[in-house]
Amino acid sequence: MVFHGIANRQAALIISDQWQAIADELTRTHRVGLTRINGQGGYQGADRTILYSVIHRRNVPALKKTVLDKDPNAFIALMTAEDVTGVEVGNQPHW
Repeated sequence: MVFHGIANRQAALIISDQWQAIADELTRTHRVGLTRINGQGGYQGADRTILYSVIHRRNVPALKKTVLDKDPNAFIALMTAEDVTGVEVGNQPHW
């Protein structure tokens, strides 16, 4: 079996002042699992909440739309997640 190759998953980092509304919408409506990470801004040192999730790449447009509908000024960074282990999004066999 091949475990690496064309990555179907994307890791998303979302930074927004509206993080709670975004998290609620993504988890309740879109059933996206999220992790909240406490962070601190680099310029002003303000406390920030970062939302982290790994999603299938076909769900990226819906995630972006949801986030930007809640906060047009949100920061979204997407990265390829080549090797993910997990029940819902993992690419490892479930043996």
